[in-house]
Amino acid sequence: MSNSPPNGSMTSKQRVLSFFARRPVDCLPCFSGMGNVTLAGIQPHGWEFASIHTDAAKMATAAASTHKLFGYDCAVIPFDMGVEAQGLGCEVNFYEGEVQNPGEIYYPTIKTKVVRTAEDIRLPKNGLEQVGRFPVVL
Repeated sequence: MSNSPPNGSMTSKQRVLSFFARRPVDCLPCFSGMGNVTLAGIQPHGWEFASIHTDAAKMATAAASTHKLFGYDCAVIPFDMGVEAQGLGCEVNFYEGEVQNPGEIYYPTIKTKVVRTAEDIRLPKNGLEQVGRFPVVL
């Protein structure tokens, strides 16, 4: 990221990394460790929020829009916390075609749960990087 405030001397990346390292910053960074996406960032593309979770280009564009539109010092993907669960075999509901009001954001939820105890965890033979949405996010 390279969005510096008019009177700032640091890039967004420098600002956030310096903040984490407890070094001086030119201004407090505005960032989140959670995915932050807005309707203002996806509506100009004609996308529904449900469609961006399975498309790497849409996901990256939506994440970058928050930085571009509002000056956030970050761009975070994915937007939900179901990637790992999906990789372990859970079914995710993206709410595609189910949203009554396209002007609202409905975050994905886990539809079916396959892990109830630690003993239920079955890692894929080829690693998590190859299953579910991991390839899209990576």
